[in-house]
Amino acid sequence: IAVISSTKIDGDDEDHQITVIDINDVPELAPVAAEARQEPQDQAIPEDRTIFHAISWANEKVFRYFKLNPEAITCDVTSHTNRSGFHLLTFSTKTAIDKQVVFLRIWIPNQKRVSFRYVFQEALTKLIPSYIRDRVMFIMKDGDPQQGKEILLAIKMHFQNAIEGGCGFHIVNMGWDRHVQGWKCVPDEHLDEWKRVKKGIHKWMYSWMRPGYCENEEEYKISKHLLVQFVSSRYVLGVTGGNRVLVEKIINFIRNHVFVYEDQYLHHLRRGVRNFEVSHSSAHEGTNFGLKSHAAA
Repeated sequence: IAVISSTKIDGDDEDHQITVIDINDVPELAPVAAEARQEPQDQAIPEDRTIFHAISWANEKVFRYFKLNPEAITCDVTSHTNRSGFHLLTFSTKTAIDKQVVFLRIWIPNQKRVSFRYVFQEALTKLIPSYIRDRVMFIMKDGDPQQGKEILLAIKMHFQNAIEGGCGFHIVNMGWDRHVQGWKCVPDEHLDEWKRVKKGIHKWMYSWMRPGYCENEEEYKISKHLLVQFVSSRYVLGVTGGNRVLVEKIINFIRNHVFVYEDQYLHHLRRGVRNFEVSHSSAHEGTNFGLKSHAAA
């Protein structure tokens, strides 16, 4: 079981530098090795066959953009947006002219923690030189907890000048869809008003992630207290048609699934770090759409 690193030399298609590393000799990658050994058995693949467990690659011309602007990285994994169901993890950066560029792509077999261990302990350390990793100051991630744990470990070991950031879209929009059920019970005559209330609550939470709103801890505490009071108001209860269960679900969502990530999204905590005022991964998702479409073909 090995990691093979291939680097093209002097633009010659025939000339490559090959590095082979036996991951059985790397204690940190023991879970990855165990997963790689188990996969052929699960898929009934003959022992004399060789399979790719994961593949990572970067285009030299595009990678140059990252080397020029490595301060803020956005990463996201997708499988449900391509028909093949493969798990594609991509990394992007924002250039000096505000363009998002995907500079690194990795196919992983699944979204288990051992797969992310390979990504952040082996692939990134081989593809990104240490002097570039030292310049990374901000890593924006999605809502995957397994990926998040490995990012924290990678920050401690390999990106020691960086902090993590939580994607506002995954925290607010996708979290709302997952935890705030029952809105279909809202009476038809209140639906338009309910949509405005929902949009207003989302914008309220997004304001904590953006400059010009809550610029210190005191302003943030006042803002989140006022949000809970607003959701608890008679007005919101009336908009829901008197559905107290729905109101409680909104309050529980805000307290248990948004506030708990405040150290990852608060603007006033990361404004001293170069992060290009990123509050969500939509720029990354838009740039990555073409690659997802290609994967689906």
